[in-house]
Amino acid sequence: DPTLTINEDILDRLYLKTEGIILFIIEYLSIFKENSDNLLDSRKVESILRSRLNELNPLEQKILNISSVFVNNIDLNFLLNYLNNDEDDVFEAIESLQNQKLLKEVSEEDSICYQFSHSILRDFIYSNLSYTSKKRYNDKIASFYERCLKNHPRDRFLYPRIIAHFEKAKNIEKVLTYSIKNLSAYSSINLEQFPFIHKSEFIEPIDFESIFSNIDNLLDNIHIEPVRKKQNEMDYLYIKGKYYIRNGEYKIGVHCIDTFIKYAEEIKSYNHMIDGYHQIIYYCIQVNDLNKMHLYLNKIQKISSQNSDVKEKGTLYRWRGL
Repeated sequence: DPTLTINEDILDRLYLKTEGIILFIIEYLSIFKENSDNLLDSRKVESILRSRLNELNPLEQKILNISSVFVNNIDLNFLLNYLNNDEDDVFEAIESLQNQKLLKEVSEEDSICYQFSHSILRDFIYSNLSYTSKKRYNDKIASFYERCLKNHPRDRFLYPRIIAHFEKAKNIEKVLTYSIKNLSAYSSINLEQFPFIHKSEFIEPIDFESIFSNIDNLLDNIHIEPVRKKQNEMDYLYIKGKYYIRNGEYKIGVHCIDTFIKYAEEIKSYNHMIDGYHQIIYYCIQVNDLNKMHLYLNKIQKISSQNSDVKEKGTLYRWRGL
């Protein structure tokens, strides 16, 4: 009955029941979600959960400990790669955990994954892990997802997982890098030169301002080698400037791109300079600033001739015509 309130009498009766009823308690513990804090604070319920977990063999306990760290579904491939056990033993342990109603199998595209039967069980296990174990497991899981990247647009579905686990592993540099990559994945559609009518199935709205604020904070507080920091900052300034120019907030957008171009010219990066000049030209087209557009077309003509860039020469002809 979801309307039941937790009191000592109920706890006493639950505590005295057999193992089968204890499994029933775990399976239907979500009924008492509103009282979950009281449940976890109760020594008797904690004793029930701890006793249940202590009955598991070492491999089953280790699987649950690692699984409690996942922010999404528990990936079977990670468990098979990480655990130093025979594959058959791992499958047998997972099947045992399923039979005991502790884990359940779920589908995730082409992968086999698992979930805890109830989040309160996952929270209990996670809360009892040491700080070192949490940090180590999160780092291992994030690195596993890194190795799954394929330099494909669908990589952006993995970026939030990588960010979340590196954040919990306290790897701030990786959090910064993948936060920028994730942001870039949402702003890489080339609308300026090749507009299209139909919205891509991969594009969904995100809160750019919130992400900008988070990345600004990371850049302000991170302590890494200056060259790597500047590279991250360049990538970020380009995305930020592009976003604001597209949305008509020209002052902040042009300032970001101007700073990006300054850094690109300092390190003499041809591709970065071209990208920056393009964004200024898109801005000039929007505000009809032909003098500034002419200035940057000359810049592009000069460096594209030096680099024998035929493709850029074709784009230059289009802009000259405009």
